[in-house]
Amino acid sequence: MNNCSMKSNINLLDEQEIKFLIKSLVDEKERHRQEKIAQKIGSIKDERTAELVAELLYSEDGFIRNTAIELLVALDEKALAVLKEKLADKDRNIRKFALDALKHIRGKHSCEIALAALDDDDENVVEAALEVIAQQQYKEAEDKLLEILKKTNSVWVINALLRTFASLDTKHFLGTIEEKIFSLDATDIEKNILVNSYVRTLGSIGSYRDIDVIIGKYAKDFVMDNSNLVLALSNLVLKTDISKLSEETVKELGRIFEEHWDWRDSNQVLICIAAFVKLQLVFFLDDMEAIYRLNKNEEFFVENFMNLLKNFRISLRLLCIKFWKAKNRNWYLWVLS
Repeated sequence: MNNCSMKSNINLLDEQEIKFLIKSLVDEKERHRQEKIAQKIGSIKDERTAELVAELLYSEDGFIRNTAIELLVALDEKALAVLKEKLADKDRNIRKFALDALKHIRGKHSCEIALAALDDDDENVVEAALEVIAQQQYKEAEDKLLEILKKTNSVWVINALLRTFASLDTKHFLGTIEEKIFSLDATDIEKNILVNSYVRTLGSIGSYRDIDVIIGKYAKDFVMDNSNLVLALSNLVLKTDISKLSEETVKELGRIFEEHWDWRDSNQVLICIAAFVKLQLVFFLDDMEAIYRLNKNEEFFVENFMNLLKNFRISLRLLCIKFWKAKNRNWYLWVLS
């Protein structure tokens, strides 16, 4: 790479020091010393530093590559020029590594670089570019994303697009997304993967009308991942005026939640419990002590759980009985208070 290819204020002495530090980083075998060397490199905030660090992306050592990505992230906007340049590299892995760094360098320029990478020929690179856009919620990419959705026949790109649409809250694309999924020439397994992702997307950006669609169509016609199904329906319940739901729908929601929710899956556990409480479902209280033990070290879990229980309209007597059976004296006394 031409040393003058990028504007830099670094002097020759500093550049020699960076080269020395980078060589030391590669040669050193002890991790804590490597980390200290990396800190010194990252403190020299300059585009030339980023250029030299970026060459470490070609290392066969995974630790060195990951350290390079971390350093490029730490260099922030000083790394943008070289990361953009690396997206033209013939090695798809280098292009993906550049995007991995861009995910954590927030700003319009990062997103614009990722937007251009959506035209890459490699699906893995496109997925990484979509992750940048999703993580930074770059709404300006919507038109480009819709164009890709209409053109692509890749299950994996569509799957990544679904996650991105959910992040960008693109409710107005739902009809087009559904049409694409069900018109796609894909295997049953691939279609099932897409429907699972679509259901999760509906949980983020759908409406109460989608509850019956998920229950009556997707959950019956496809093999649904329990976590996806429960989380999607929980999210929809939480943003729905449940008076709009039929008695039959509420009953079916209760059945699905009780049958498919696994309290050992702590993913978004409070969101699920909040939905159960909103529907006045008490089945999860039988596992309350186990839920508590699993999540007690999560910040504010117990406080938030207790606040959710205040929304129960069931009798205090019933709550007391369940807490007493669970041998949780503190929560039993809390109900009495």
